[in-house]
Amino acid sequence: MKWRYLTAVGATAAVFYVQPAAAQFFTNDLTDGASVSNQFNINLAEEGLFSFSTNHVITVLNPTNTAQTISRTNLTAGASILAAGTNDTDAVRSYLATQFGGYSTNGWKAKLSLECPPSGDPNDNYVFIGIGEGVPYGDNNEPLSGDRAYVRWRHGSSASYGLPRTYLNSAAIETSGTAANSIGADVYLTYIANTGILTFEIDNWSSEGTADGVDITMNLDASSLSFSSHTEARIFFGGNATMTFSGFSVEEYIPTTPTAPLNLYAWPNSNNLVTVWWDEELLSDSYNVYRSAGDEENYVRIAEAVTDTMYADSDVTNGVRYYYKAAGVNAFGEGGFSESDPAVANRYLIIGTDGTYSSSPYITKHNLFDGDIDTYFDADATGSWAGLDYGEGNARPLLEIQYTMRNWSSAKDRTVGAEIQGSNDAGFSTYDTLHTVTTNDFAYPTANVIAVTNTTPYRYVRMLSNSSRPLYGVSELKFYTADDYTAKGTLIDWLKEHGLTEADDELDTDNDGLPSWKEYIAGTVPTNAASVLELNSVAVTTNGVVISWQSVAGKSYHIVTNNSLIIESAGIIDTVIGKDGETSYTGTVSGAGTVFYEIGLE
Repeated sequence: MKWRYLTAVGATAAVFYVQPAAAQFFTNDLTDGASVSNQFNINLAEEGLFSFSTNHVITVLNPTNTAQTISRTNLTAGASILAAGTNDTDAVRSYLATQFGGYSTNGWKAKLSLECPPSGDPNDNYVFIGIGEGVPYGDNNEPLSGDRAYVRWRHGSSASYGLPRTYLNSAAIETSGTAANSIGADVYLTYIANTGILTFEIDNWSSEGTADGVDITMNLDASSLSFSSHTEARIFFGGNATMTFSGFSVEEYIPTTPTAPLNLYAWPNSNNLVTVWWDEELLSDSYNVYRSAGDEENYVRIAEAVTDTMYADSDVTNGVRYYYKAAGVNAFGEGGFSESDPAVANRYLIIGTDGTYSSSPYITKHNLFDGDIDTYFDADATGSWAGLDYGEGNARPLLEIQYTMRNWSSAKDRTVGAEIQGSNDAGFSTYDTLHTVTTNDFAYPTANVIAVTNTTPYRYVRMLSNSSRPLYGVSELKFYTADDYTAKGTLIDWLKEHGLTEADDELDTDNDGLPSWKEYIAGTVPTNAASVLELNSVAVTTNGVVISWQSVAGKSYHIVTNNSLIIESAGIIDTVIGKDGETSYTGTVSGAGTVFYEIGLE
């Protein structure tokens, strides 16, 4: 059986999980007077009566205004039990309690459907359900001193009386939401025996008479409940005047650990800080947060007993990619892990516009700086932008800019004309344009690498959308200054991405003949000996000499020839843009002799 839970009062979407097979204690659709008498203790106040019928057309007479007579039809699809009187007064009350009284020793979930009085009912009738000794309070049949824990609320025209309120040992504990003017509801009462927690769920009906989501959820710590004996713990419910009940059932409730939290998302913020968010998991009392550095192989718990759905991780190193997961925890243990999400800690403040498409929290400007080309900023308006603030007194010239388009066929075309700007004014009232996106840019997943020749120091740098589109076609944006490079000119971030440190820059860590800094220039992998700049083949054809080498897409290769290995070449004879995997070049040889070819990069 699937139970429905919601995260907030008034929400309409539902989160589902599947309970293990549960034992049915009993069910009674309240259509037969004999079976009701066998399973319930029935109490009626003055003018109260029960009607068992499948035809529920009820007339409510206003005793103070005979012209205000309201007819209604029960919206449930079955028979019900009816508490009704000639006059709709508070003297008409119903109260039923299960004859079985062992409900404090086992976990269970009770369900009760009810039809509410019409909104024009002058007395704003109320309904209640709870657990107690099953003895009403005097002739009024009120669930007061004789009962232990219950929820009570009113329906009708007075919204001020529509606040459901929980009671424990006759004291009001909590109010939440509103049930006023609802035409009906399915009500669930769940008792977790080992914790003494009671959960009341009021699932209001739609105008069609069907449940439309758990609109109100209230928890009550009933661990202090005391009974003369466990056999005295009964489930009771009732109401006043013309309340209509149906479909009562009690089923064993088998506790479970939480399900995996959904929509976990890690944001790189600034100055050694990553913020992790996730959706509320309603079976969880708290959460544990896990992190793995560099890869997803070695997760370590970094926080426990987190009661919010957010955790700020300040124990991070700038430039390192971290992966995060979260798991819910309750009295029965830790549940499943969420999906992971990576983030690269950023030492600078991320700035820009906040609006996103459909106000989604998962496509913000932070995605441009998370080191993941499969996330993106999806802004909601033209004039949107994202960038960095290096901080007061920390203006610096840029050496290089890198950006990668979003994995979307229209991303590049809709980003053409976007500008990358530098400024020393937070509002960019004055700025220098350092680069403009063109139709020649690379599409996803190749990064566009822009060398910056302007040596002006800037505190603020950004990418600004073009004049006709929001900024929604870019997945990654990187600004590099001198602080981001080693003495040999290697990007420190690049070393970290390969699990290396600055100390490895001048070492040949994979024994392929090239130190890390040269592999950075070549675009090869410094930890993989098979990834190296080297010739694959040389062939003499009728068209000339065909040279093929291991290459990286987008790299600019210089072709140098010489007739001698001793005398240095006079210069570059050609430039070729590399392809992914292998690139070839065909050279011509004039006359007989020996020609040496050299492939190089800068």
